[in-house]
Amino acid sequence: MRSFWFVCVIAVLTLSLYACGGGEKKTAHTPDDAGMSEMVMITSEGLPWPISLVGDEAKSNEDAANEYPDPERWLKSYEEWGRTGGHSASFQPEGEGVSVVEAEVEYFPSIGGAKSAWSADRDFMVSEVTLQHLAAAGITDAKIEEVDADKVGDESAAFDVLLTTEAGPQETFIVLFRQEGVVALASVRGGEGSATVKDAIAVAKQLDARIEDILYR
Repeated sequence: MRSFWFVCVIAVLTLSLYACGGGEKKTAHTPDDAGMSEMVMITSEGLPWPISLVGDEAKSNEDAANEYPDPERWLKSYEEWGRTGGHSASFQPEGEGVSVVEAEVEYFPSIGGAKSAWSADRDFMVSEVTLQHLAAAGITDAKIEEVDADKVGDESAAFDVLLTTEAGPQETFIVLFRQEGVVALASVRGGEGSATVKDAIAVAKQLDARIEDILYR
Protein backbone atom coordinates (compact mmCIF):
# COMPACT_ATOMS: atom_id res chain seq x y z
CA MET A 1 0.00 0.00 0.00
CA ARG A 2 2.83 2.44 0.84
CA SER A 3 4.49 1.67 -2.50
CA PHE A 4 1.22 2.31 -4.37
CA TRP A 5 0.75 5.64 -2.53
CA PHE A 6 4.34 6.68 -3.37
CA VAL A 7 3.86 5.94 -7.06
CA CYS A 8 0.63 7.96 -7.11
CA VAL A 9 2.32 10.97 -5.51
CA ILE A 10 5.19 10.87 -8.02
CA ALA A 11 2.71 10.63 -10.89
CA VAL A 12 0.73 13.65 -9.65
CA LEU A 13 3.90 15.72 -9.16
CA THR A 14 5.14 14.82 -12.62
CA LEU A 15 1.85 15.83 -14.24
CA SER A 16 1.87 19.08 -12.27
CA LEU A 17 5.37 19.95 -13.42
CA TYR A 18 4.45 19.49 -17.05
CA ALA A 19 1.23 21.45 -16.59
CA CYS A 20 3.17 24.35 -15.03
CA GLY A 21 5.87 24.40 -17.67
CA GLY A 22 8.39 22.43 -15.63
CA GLY A 23 8.60 19.66 -18.20
CA GLU A 24 10.83 19.44 -21.22
CA LYS A 25 11.99 22.84 -22.48
CA LYS A 26 10.99 23.79 -26.00
CA THR A 27 13.77 23.52 -28.54
CA ALA A 28 15.05 26.75 -30.07
CA HIS A 29 14.84 26.88 -33.85
CA THR A 30 17.50 28.33 -36.12
CA PRO A 31 16.51 31.87 -37.11
CA ASP A 32 16.91 32.98 -40.73
CA ASP A 33 17.78 36.56 -41.62
CA ALA A 34 14.13 37.59 -41.45
CA GLY A 35 14.03 36.30 -37.87
CA MET A 36 17.26 38.06 -36.93
CA SER A 37 16.00 41.25 -38.55
CA GLU A 38 12.88 41.02 -36.40
CA MET A 39 15.03 40.54 -33.30
CA VAL A 40 16.82 43.87 -33.70
CA MET A 41 13.69 45.92 -34.47
CA ILE A 42 13.41 47.26 -30.94
CA THR A 43 10.66 49.73 -30.08
CA SER A 44 10.28 52.68 -27.72
CA GLU A 45 8.52 50.47 -25.15
CA GLY A 46 10.37 50.49 -21.82
CA LEU A 47 13.08 52.88 -23.06
CA PRO A 48 13.80 56.34 -21.60
CA TRP A 49 13.01 58.03 -24.95
CA PRO A 50 11.00 57.41 -28.12
CA ILE A 51 13.14 56.02 -30.96
CA SER A 52 12.80 55.78 -34.72
CA LEU A 53 14.58 53.42 -37.10
CA VAL A 54 17.48 54.91 -39.06
CA GLY A 55 18.52 51.77 -40.92
CA ASP A 56 19.29 48.07 -40.68
CA GLU A 57 21.39 45.52 -42.56
CA ALA A 58 22.27 41.85 -42.70
CA LYS A 59 25.87 40.98 -41.80
CA SER A 60 27.57 38.02 -43.41
CA ASN A 61 30.61 36.41 -41.81
CA GLU A 62 32.79 38.47 -44.14
CA ASP A 63 31.00 41.70 -43.26
CA ALA A 64 31.38 41.06 -39.53
CA ALA A 65 35.03 39.98 -39.82
CA ASN A 66 35.93 43.14 -41.75
CA GLU A 67 34.99 45.25 -38.74
CA TYR A 68 38.02 43.89 -36.84
CA PRO A 69 41.73 44.73 -37.27
CA ASP A 70 42.49 41.12 -38.33
CA PRO A 71 39.61 40.09 -40.65
CA GLU A 72 41.18 36.82 -41.76
CA ARG A 73 41.55 35.54 -38.20
CA TRP A 74 37.99 36.53 -37.27
CA LEU A 75 36.56 34.99 -40.45
CA LYS A 76 38.33 31.73 -39.67
CA SER A 77 36.98 31.86 -36.11
CA TYR A 78 33.43 32.51 -37.33
CA GLU A 79 33.68 29.45 -39.55
CA GLU A 80 35.00 27.35 -36.64
CA TRP A 81 32.23 28.59 -34.33
CA GLY A 82 29.58 27.97 -36.99
CA ARG A 83 28.24 31.53 -37.36
CA THR A 84 25.30 31.45 -39.79
CA GLY A 85 24.73 35.20 -40.11
CA GLY A 86 23.74 38.34 -38.28
CA HIS A 87 21.74 41.55 -38.45
CA SER A 88 22.11 45.06 -37.03
CA ALA A 89 19.91 48.13 -36.72
CA SER A 90 20.41 51.74 -35.63
CA PHE A 91 17.85 54.10 -34.15
CA GLN A 92 17.50 57.81 -33.52
CA PRO A 93 16.21 58.79 -30.04
CA GLU A 94 14.06 61.90 -29.72
CA GLY A 95 15.19 64.81 -27.58
CA GLU A 96 18.61 65.95 -26.45
CA GLY A 97 21.38 63.79 -25.07
CA VAL A 98 21.62 60.29 -26.52
CA SER A 99 22.20 60.48 -30.28
CA VAL A 100 22.30 56.83 -31.41
CA VAL A 101 20.86 53.52 -30.21
CA GLU A 102 22.08 50.30 -31.82
CA ALA A 103 21.13 46.62 -31.66
CA GLU A 104 22.97 43.70 -33.24
CA VAL A 105 22.61 39.91 -33.21
CA GLU A 106 24.50 36.96 -34.69
CA TYR A 107 23.56 33.30 -34.54
CA PHE A 108 25.58 30.17 -33.81
CA PRO A 109 23.94 26.71 -34.01
CA SER A 110 25.88 25.41 -31.00
CA ILE A 111 25.98 26.88 -27.51
CA GLY A 112 29.71 26.20 -27.46
CA GLY A 113 30.22 28.29 -30.58
CA ALA A 114 28.14 31.14 -29.17
CA LYS A 115 30.06 31.05 -25.89
CA SER A 116 33.39 31.20 -27.75
CA ALA A 117 32.20 34.16 -29.84
CA TRP A 118 30.90 36.02 -26.79
CA SER A 119 34.15 35.48 -24.88
CA ALA A 120 36.25 36.60 -27.84
CA ASP A 121 34.20 39.79 -28.23
CA ARG A 122 34.44 40.51 -24.51
CA ASP A 123 38.23 40.06 -24.53
CA PHE A 124 38.54 42.22 -27.65
CA MET A 125 36.61 45.10 -26.07
CA VAL A 126 39.17 45.62 -23.31
CA SER A 127 42.30 44.66 -25.25
CA GLU A 128 45.19 46.84 -26.32
CA VAL A 129 44.36 45.83 -29.89
CA THR A 130 41.12 47.80 -29.69
CA LEU A 131 42.90 50.94 -28.50
CA GLN A 132 45.49 50.54 -31.26
CA HIS A 133 42.69 50.11 -33.80
CA LEU A 134 41.06 53.33 -32.60
CA ALA A 135 44.39 55.16 -32.69
CA ALA A 136 44.90 54.06 -36.29
CA ALA A 137 41.50 55.59 -37.05
CA GLY A 138 42.67 58.90 -35.59
CA ILE A 139 41.22 58.54 -32.08
CA THR A 140 44.21 58.65 -29.76
CA ASP A 141 42.38 59.58 -26.57
CA ALA A 142 40.21 56.57 -25.73
CA LYS A 143 39.20 54.88 -22.51
CA ILE A 144 37.33 51.58 -22.34
CA GLU A 145 36.40 49.84 -19.12
CA GLU A 146 34.06 47.07 -18.06
CA VAL A 147 31.42 48.29 -15.61
CA ASP A 148 28.94 46.68 -13.24
CA ALA A 149 25.43 46.20 -14.61
CA ASP A 150 22.40 43.94 -14.32
CA LYS A 151 22.82 40.56 -15.99
CA VAL A 152 21.11 40.09 -19.36
CA GLY A 153 20.49 36.70 -21.01
CA ASP A 154 22.65 33.70 -20.13
CA GLU A 155 25.81 35.77 -19.70
CA SER A 156 26.61 39.43 -20.22
CA ALA A 157 29.16 42.19 -19.80
CA ALA A 158 28.80 45.99 -19.95
CA PHE A 159 31.35 48.56 -21.08
CA ASP A 160 31.85 52.32 -20.87
CA VAL A 161 33.64 53.68 -23.94
CA LEU A 162 34.82 57.31 -23.75
CA LEU A 163 36.37 58.79 -26.89
CA THR A 164 37.65 62.28 -27.62
CA THR A 165 36.75 63.22 -31.18
CA GLU A 166 36.83 66.40 -33.27
CA ALA A 167 33.17 66.89 -32.34
CA GLY A 168 34.01 66.62 -28.64
CA PRO A 169 33.88 63.82 -26.06
CA GLN A 170 31.62 60.92 -27.04
CA GLU A 171 30.49 58.28 -24.54
CA THR A 172 29.01 54.92 -25.48
CA PHE A 173 27.63 52.28 -23.13
CA ILE A 174 27.63 48.78 -24.59
CA VAL A 175 25.99 45.60 -23.28
CA LEU A 176 27.32 42.41 -24.84
CA PHE A 177 25.27 39.34 -24.00
CA ARG A 178 24.39 35.80 -25.05
CA GLN A 179 20.96 34.17 -25.15
CA GLU A 180 21.27 30.50 -26.13
CA GLY A 181 23.02 30.51 -29.54
CA VAL A 182 22.56 34.24 -30.14
CA VAL A 183 25.33 36.71 -29.33
CA ALA A 184 23.87 40.21 -29.11
CA LEU A 185 24.97 43.77 -28.54
CA ALA A 186 22.99 46.80 -27.40
CA SER A 187 24.52 50.27 -27.22
CA VAL A 188 23.62 53.90 -26.60
CA ARG A 189 25.84 56.81 -27.58
CA GLY A 190 25.89 60.53 -26.96
CA GLY A 191 27.96 63.33 -25.52
CA GLU A 192 29.92 62.60 -22.34
CA GLY A 193 27.48 62.10 -19.46
CA SER A 194 24.35 62.07 -21.64
CA ALA A 195 23.91 58.28 -21.63
CA THR A 196 24.06 55.79 -18.78
CA VAL A 197 24.65 52.08 -18.48
CA LYS A 198 21.03 51.75 -17.32
CA ASP A 199 19.93 53.11 -20.70
CA ALA A 200 21.94 50.41 -22.47
CA ILE A 201 20.56 47.75 -20.12
CA ALA A 202 17.00 48.84 -20.95
CA VAL A 203 17.73 48.37 -24.66
CA ALA A 204 19.50 45.05 -24.01
CA LYS A 205 16.65 43.64 -21.94
CA GLN A 206 14.10 44.42 -24.64
CA LEU A 207 16.43 42.92 -27.25
CA ASP A 208 16.88 39.82 -25.07
CA ALA A 209 13.10 39.37 -24.75
CA ARG A 210 12.69 39.68 -28.52
CA ILE A 211 15.44 37.12 -29.12
CA GLU A 212 13.89 34.60 -26.74
CA ASP A 213 10.42 35.11 -28.18
CA ILE A 214 11.60 34.53 -31.75
CA LEU A 215 13.82 31.56 -30.88
CA TYR A 216 11.01 29.67 -29.14
CA ARG A 217 7.82 30.76 -30.86
